[in-house]
Amino acid sequence: MSRELVLGTVHHYDWIQIAGAIKHPEAGKIVDLNDATNQATGRKDCHVKLYPVDGYGNDQILFQIMQMEKPDAIIHFTDPRFWGWLYAIEAQVRAKVPLTYLTIWDSLPYPMWNRPFYESCDSLFSISKQTDNLVEQVLRSENCLRLDDNF
Repeated sequence: MSRELVLGTVHHYDWIQIAGAIKHPEAGKIVDLNDATNQATGRKDCHVKLYPVDGYGNDQILFQIMQMEKPDAIIHFTDPRFWGWLYAIEAQVRAKVPLTYLTIWDSLPYPMWNRPFYESCDSLFSISKQTDNLVEQVLRSENCLRLDDNF
């Protein structure tokens, strides 16, 4: 999913990714994907870098990368319950950059247990109309803003 997100938007954004795996074989390295991304997209100005980590990362890695890379925002996806460490420091993160979440929830029951996570984000982006409906039910419609389709 992240590959498609990056390749589809790299003409607008530079991407730095904390690339997690259960036991990442390249943990601790920095992987420069500029040339590979330029070749895949036919562009000449792509900026894509991976920071491989074990698991989902941690606060030390995030703050180190934020210090080095100076991101404009942080986006994450996957079940937010896997990101406990990130939500434990969300106030510190949001004091520096917006925290956003690409929500991918598509089945009932309504994930009421996600409300604290949703409320801790500056923006939520729903992957589908079904996800949008579920998020709206969890947050209540008065807390949801939809951008015009022409945006």
